[in-house]
Amino acid sequence: MRGLRNPKLWITLLSTGGVLYFTLGDLTKTAPGPLASVHQRDAKLRGWNRCSACHGGWFRTMTQSCLVCHREIETDLGNGTGLHGHLPADRAKECARCHTDHHGERFVMVNQRSFALAGFADVKAFKHDSIGFAMAGRHLQLACTKCHVHAEAVELPEGAKRYLGLQKGCAACHRDAHEGRMKLACASCHGQESFDRLHADGHERHLVLDGAHGRATCRTCHATGEHGLESLGRGRSVAPRLCADCHQSPHNPSFVEGVAKLEGVAPGASCAKCHAAAHGGFRGERVTVTASQHALSGFALAEPHAKVKCASCHTAAESSFAARYPGRGASSCGSCHQDPHGGQFGTGPAAAATCVTCHDSKHFKPHGFTAERHASTKLPLTGRHLEADCNRCHVDPVAGAARAFRGTDDTCAKCHTDAHGGFFQKTLAGLAPHPHGDCARCHATTAFSALPTDGFDHARWTGFALRGAHSQSTCESCHAKTAKPDAAGRTFGR
Repeated sequence: MRGLRNPKLWITLLSTGGVLYFTLGDLTKTAPGPLASVHQRDAKLRGWNRCSACHGGWFRTMTQSCLVCHREIETDLGNGTGLHGHLPADRAKECARCHTDHHGERFVMVNQRSFALAGFADVKAFKHDSIGFAMAGRHLQLACTKCHVHAEAVELPEGAKRYLGLQKGCAACHRDAHEGRMKLACASCHGQESFDRLHADGHERHLVLDGAHGRATCRTCHATGEHGLESLGRGRSVAPRLCADCHQSPHNPSFVEGVAKLEGVAPGASCAKCHAAAHGGFRGERVTVTASQHALSGFALAEPHAKVKCASCHTAAESSFAARYPGRGASSCGSCHQDPHGGQFGTGPAAAATCVTCHDSKHFKPHGFTAERHASTKLPLTGRHLEADCNRCHVDPVAGAARAFRGTDDTCAKCHTDAHGGFFQKTLAGLAPHPHGDCARCHATTAFSALPTDGFDHARWTGFALRGAHSQSTCESCHAKTAKPDAAGRTFGR
């Protein structure tokens, strides 16, 4: 009993009891504060004797304890993938450095501080290309929660992930419009701007997508059949198409075939020898046609047409191809040039002739209407007429009128005055008209002095018959020559 009264014993017992009370009482709490809700609801982690489940123990570290539950993170660390797989080694070994706990049930363990320690100012500054997913275009306009539904959740639903678990494949988020018929990956044609804006890397091997081709949609050219998108998307090899497979040619087939032969290509591909794919249309000003190609149309670009601008003959004002390119022949001058003859040769014997019948193809002047050609008219040129200038008979017209060539008076009196002063009119009145006029009854075109070889019928034309001695006289016996020609140029006396 004396021992029980010993003060030292009671002090020792009370001290030991106090220590045990406070120690055992504290063990019932999760020190140094309540767990986050996602940990608190897990029975393996909750409780005073579950500390080692997260903090490790004698045989494993705290990080190893974390990876027991977070297997996806363990995989990323091992494969060098994802955000955790790209962290520096010192940070990758310390989960608690970025993800702390014991701050209460509403504490979010993946927060701004976590991203800052990982090298990003905040969540929105996170660069997805750092984990192998380069975001651009429309994706950059999306809120994080559009893809990561629980990114801002205070408490994750059981089994849900905040950022992990998504696939980079397009079909993970987007409906497959091709319904599985495409072998190619979406990114082979589609970017991140819009599904309607496509790219076609490598298309230039077949056709450069420039100009109008660059503005066309894929479906415009690849709708169905062996050249349809889905058929080509399965990697099927098909023969490349020619221009004529898609575009109808307004050209004469002989021209198309001629260009193809000249350029050494198939007729269906000859379009590209004049038309570039960069054109906004086939009627663009950038159409290039060489002289050799133009000659195949039936109109060689020789002088004086060699340097004429295309638009001078093929005006942009014409709406239809046929109107703009009517297929003029080299001799169809009137299709471009105004007829200076006022249509005089549109009918009659000269109707079948063309401008180049009389004019050289290189110039209108001087003309080539020779005496031989004039012989085909009603007045063949003979004698002194061969020396006459054309303008003597085909006089300069009045302003605005055409020089007369048809219907001109071909009688002698049109150009020559009557040297006889009308002396023979009484006799001529009873005679039938004579070709080219009455002068030609007696006179030739070589000279007025050249009379018919059968002589002059003096009785018929003058009423005075030459008989007896008169018939033996020379003309000059009665009609003495004058020293000087008279006004008509005559030296024959009267």
